[in-house]
Amino acid sequence: MNRCLSTLFVLLTGAALVGSPPAWAQSESAPLINLKFPGGTIAEYVAALRETAGETNIVVMPEAQDIQIPPIELNSVVLASALELLQGEFQLQGRTLVKVEIDEVSRYEEAERPIYRVLAEVRRGRPSETQVRVWNVSGLLKALDMKSEDVLTAVETAMNMLGGDYGPAQISFHEPTGLVIARGHPERMRAVGQVIAQLAEGLERQREEARRETEEDLRRHAEGLEHTLHSQSLEMEELRIRHQAL
Repeated sequence: MNRCLSTLFVLLTGAALVGSPPAWAQSESAPLINLKFPGGTIAEYVAALRETAGETNIVVMPEAQDIQIPPIELNSVVLASALELLQGEFQLQGRTLVKVEIDEVSRYEEAERPIYRVLAEVRRGRPSETQVRVWNVSGLLKALDMKSEDVLTAVETAMNMLGGDYGPAQISFHEPTGLVIARGHPERMRAVGQVIAQLAEGLERQREEARRETEEDLRRHAEGLEHTLHSQSLEMEELRIRHQAL
């Protein structure tokens, strides 16, 4: 699994270097490290540290190996400080969070080299319960001869039907574009959408009724024209017969 650390990583790790190093960082006596790491996974960073620092004991746990980190440049630092850069909790892509920790395995002999473990706890954040929705009602308002206040009042009535459930919602109308903009729980957004959908259905019913009335008027007009033509035909036939009788 490939996960990219945010740019916040650089700021937080830089702040970590300024503070006092942890106890395990102070206990190390080792050559200083100079390293230019181009960026990559934690596993690749640890491999670069091993190559630069020589014999080291670093165990990267599986859940931490593929976490991506940005480029890092080190000048004259001990191994513990280089590993401390990885510590912290960060927001990844999406709503995934990762917490990276470094710990030192207890040493039983004074001459033992330290053993470091790189741990990571990865977890998902809760899905957002807030949505932002936008509806264009400019055509509806014009066709129905309504004002924006009428739409907002209908929306507020629907909101009141939900009572105190799902938290408050923010509703606004952008006059120049005719947009209704709402923010809140999905259920409240659904209620707003239903109100606007009902307005659209009402407009469609009015148009359908107008079409039927127009078709009925056209039918009656066509029948009238047909009757008139028939009457005129009879008159023409009567005139022809009279003319022949002269």
